Amino acid sequence: MVAAGVAIAALIVGCGEVSGTAQPVSNELFDPCAVVPDEAIRAAGADPAVVSDSLIGERANQTSDVCIWAAETYYLTVLSSVESQGTVIDDPRYESRRMVELPGRPTAYELRRPDPIGTAPCDISFPWSRGMVIVNVESKASSAGVIDNCSRAISAASVLSPTLPR
Repeated sequence: MVAAGVAIAALIVGCGEVSGTAQPVSNELFDPCAVVPDEAIRAAGADPAVVSDSLIGERANQTSDVCIWAAETYYLTVLSSVESQGTVIDDPRYESRRMVELPGRPTAYELRRPDPIGTAPCDISFPWSRGMVIVNVESKASSAGVIDNCSRAISAASVLSPTLPR
C-alpha cells in the first residue's frame, strides 16, 4: 500500500475503525480512518478491512493525517490537512489542475501528478473548515495503465464527502 501514497506523502500522514460524524482530533485534524464508515469505503470500491494509517513508516504529524484502503486494482487514500487548499492547488508538482463538481463542496479540484510508473495518480482536493481534504486514487503497480483514475477519484470523493467534515 505504500506505493499508493508515496506521491502524496510530501503533504501527509492515524487510524481506527469507527463510523459516524467526523470529529477533529487534538491537533485540529480529523482521522480519516476513524471517521469514514465501512459502508462508505465499500461504496467507494475499496475494502475497509485492508487499511493502513501510514506511508513509508510515517505516522500522523501536525499538519496532516492519512488513511489508505485497498481495492482489487487500486488504492484509495483520504488525507486531512490543515494546509490551505490553495497551497495544494499551487503546488508545482501537479502537472494539471481543474475545477470539478462535487456535491456539497463548491470548490473541488482534480489534480494530476506526473506518472513515471504508470499508476495514474489522481487527487480530488476540497476544503474543510480547518484546511483541506484530498481523496486520491492510484492504481496498484500490478494494474498500472489500466484506467483513468480521476473518474474513480471523483466517484469516490462523491461517496466519501458526506462522511467528512465541512
